Amino acid sequence: MISSDPGARKSFRALSAGAACNSFGFFGEQVIVGYVVFELTGASRWVGVALALYFAPMFIFGLASGALTDWTQDRTRMLRNTELGIAASLACFALVVQLGGASLPVMLALSAITGTGLALHQTLRGTLAFDLAGPERIVRALGRLNLVARLGQLAGAAAAGWLVRKAGLDAGLALLGAVHLAGALAYLGLSTVPSPDASRIGLRENLCEFAKEFRTNRGLTLLVVITAAVEVLGFSFVTALPELATVRFGVDAEGLGTLHSARALGGILAALIFATAIRIEARGSLYVAVVAAFSAAIFALSLAPTFWFGFAALAGIAALAVATDVLSQSMIQFSVSDHMRGRAMGAWVFAIGAAPLGHLELGLLVDALGVANALIVNACLLAALSLAALGTIGRLRGRRENTS
Repeated sequence: MISSDPGARKSFRALSAGAACNSFGFFGEQVIVGYVVFELTGASRWVGVALALYFAPMFIFGLASGALTDWTQDRTRMLRNTELGIAASLACFALVVQLGGASLPVMLALSAITGTGLALHQTLRGTLAFDLAGPERIVRALGRLNLVARLGQLAGAAAAGWLVRKAGLDAGLALLGAVHLAGALAYLGLSTVPSPDASRIGLRENLCEFAKEFRTNRGLTLLVVITAAVEVLGFSFVTALPELATVRFGVDAEGLGTLHSARALGGILAALIFATAIRIEARGSLYVAVVAAFSAAIFALSLAPTFWFGFAALAGIAALAVATDVLSQSMIQFSVSDHMRGRAMGAWVFAIGAAPLGHLELGLLVDALGVANALIVNACLLAALSLAALGTIGRLRGRRENTS
């Protein structure tokens, strides 16, 4: 049970439905952008650029999105409006493609614009989950939220690849816009959840206060730095998927969509564990162990000889990716007082905004060394990071020192 309050349970169901729709669009966009950019250029480095533009807004606007989340009088309305903005953007791009056809600049612009909406959405969604579930249930709540999100990803990856092949790029983009619109409608079921800090200080003071917290809170700083490093070295494997799919495995857009579906299936498994376990404590030692396993799974993907071996490796990678997300989000929100939780989630979004560096790095490595060697390099670096993290965050425990 997420909460004993019926209103909170109803709101969490609405949050979950909207998260599923957002994730449908999120994965669908990755499939479409990755496949189309690789078809247009034949180079993984351009796939890396496209995905970098998708995640760059998280780095640029991550801390600002956290400040906005703590400052706003109505977090739920801001979440709805963000989803509506993403839907409108995709509808516009579908029209542009229908009138003028796909081009590299159009796909890069699509990545940058929808990525901006995602940055704010992620911050708001994680903060609202804590608002509704509370500190004692946050790990299970994030597990359940990840579960429905991964179900959305599974459907989005398969549907986007299939529809682009059957009806064209414009139809695929239109579908994703419609699903984001459905997500905005789902958020109408959310009750208003104001920030504890909304009426206390202005937006500028809000940012300055958190900057001071970031300088003095060693646990928060370490978690943000290590989360960013995991994002760069671990999550960037997505850049290699179009070349793996088309060159090594010999499949088309629908096959690439199936590979992305493996990510969703693995994520569902991990989310089920977090959502149904009686008690999993967010602690540093568990996080470090998950990062080490993450590196091993990427190494397995680098050696995948067949499509279905790669499918299984991707499922394992996705399960570990969900575990790192749930643990890092929980620990970062636990590391600050209640009135800074929105800004803490903004710091988490800022950390995962380091993804462009990883996508650019892996894209260049793939072109220079080949897919297998590039993935092996990142797997080894991620393993080294897990050893370093053992001496820094290994002793941290997910607990609230104060709630003032």
